[in-house]
Amino acid sequence: MRRDKTLKICANHYIHPEYKLSPNVGSDRSWVYNVASDISEGEPEAQTLAIRFANADNANAFKEEFAKAQALNKEASK
Repeated sequence: MRRDKTLKICANHYIHPEYKLSPNVGSDRSWVYNVASDISEGEPEAQTLAIRFANADNANAFKEEFAKAQALNKEASK
């Protein structure tokens, strides 16, 4: 994932099945989750990530794709 304006990498990790996507402070357009080893800054490190969208529809679309990636990765790890 890259930042919109600078195109700098801001998230680089697998979407593991155990990650839990949670609303960010009750917002309907923002999500928070913890990752075990994000490598956007070089070395792998645990991070808490938050992502905010322009509207709730985009946020919900992200949540759906996040869940699909989790299911695919769970199936691939069997």
